Amino acid sequence: MSRTYAVALIFAILTLFGGLFYGQYLYFMEREAEVSTRYSEVHESVITQKRDEIRFLEKQLRYRLSDDSKARFRPLLEIFDIANEEEITLTDMFNKSIDSPEQITIKMLRDQTSASILSVYDAWSRDLEVNHQIYDLRTADFEEKVKKLEKTVVSALNKIQNFRPVDFQSERNVLMLIYLSTLQEILSELSWMGSSCGLVVDQYYPVIIDPLDYLDPASPAKIRIGVGTYASSMNPKNVKLSVNGQLLKVGYDGLAEYIIPSQPRGKQRLELECEITNPLTEETQRGSSTYWYKR
Repeated sequence: MSRTYAVALIFAILTLFGGLFYGQYLYFMEREAEVSTRYSEVHESVITQKRDEIRFLEKQLRYRLSDDSKARFRPLLEIFDIANEEEITLTDMFNKSIDSPEQITIKMLRDQTSASILSVYDAWSRDLEVNHQIYDLRTADFEEKVKKLEKTVVSALNKIQNFRPVDFQSERNVLMLIYLSTLQEILSELSWMGSSCGLVVDQYYPVIIDPLDYLDPASPAKIRIGVGTYASSMNPKNVKLSVNGQLLKVGYDGLAEYIIPSQPRGKQRLELECEITNPLTEETQRGSSTYWYKR
């Protein structure tokens, strides 16, 4: 074999293997681009779904709070407003990173995502601290809710700093998913609070406050009359009325009947006691009074 032929053969072999290698390289690059595109499509689909779910939560809560009986829960809507503003800020930065990638770094995107989550969480926790009693929450319940969502927020912040994206597009999508998922948990809690069944006073009764133990037919009498109230949504099992220690059956109108037994003539008295349990907070309030009468 001549030297020229040998060199030509080696060159041909190298060319063949080079072509095969380059072909494989192009194949894998195309596959990687295809996989990246699929990931991007999945991410964008989930992002759209999350946004729709959050919009539904907000729409549902706004509708419920349009009822004046739920007016005390309306400060919760301000947190939805803050969440919407933060999402706009975050989306604008993401879009700018596409148009001007040299101006928006990955670190800037991560920092803004973390700041947006903290902004919504801080607004929620401050509102709850101020208004939890108005929302029918005990202090222990308020503290438990704050701790629960604090864990969610801390977990989200850790994910933001530690995940490793495939490319810049994946970075943006994953950050938005983390933000929306965390936001959904916070706002779901708000929606639940605003949808809880509050007790609305909707029944009123005239009540004679002073006992009519004795009336002189020849003299005028002065008595005080007040207004008694009741919530028809109150479950009778949460209301206890007793007279002289005897527990009475309470109806859905809040009224109970008591039969006064036969008694000797003279001045008599009834010891009245009531016990009301708030079904939302499980707190119980008690009251008592004495009613005098003459037989």
